[in-house]
Amino acid sequence: MREKQYVTPSSVDGKLDVVNVHSRYRFSVFDELHFKEVRCHFPDHLLDAVKGNLGKRVTVIGDVKFDANTDRPISIMVEEIEPLDECDLKPKLFSEMRPINISGDLPSEDYVRRLRNDA
Repeated sequence: MREKQYVTPSSVDGKLDVVNVHSRYRFSVFDELHFKEVRCHFPDHLLDAVKGNLGKRVTVIGDVKFDANTDRPISIMVEEIEPLDECDLKPKLFSEMRPINISGDLPSEDYVRRLRNDA
């Protein structure tokens, strides 16, 4: 029978949110890859780093518990928090990118005909 979860050293990128300091220190990171909450448990000495990065994009590093069926991160025992640059919020959509012009001044139909004739 396959295990339901596994733990391995890894990292998770996302927005640091929902800090809780009751019985056990923890916060959540909203994973950018799977768009899911990942619970993050951390030691006392990282409290200032957590507070300083609240609402910001971070990489959390430590032992990550994954769902064995989906390989989605569930939780992490945080050893380190690295802030990410705000300029890299999200990759650009195709609609936001400028077109790549490979044909020079030729209309596309003429460019394709030239490629076919040269082959």
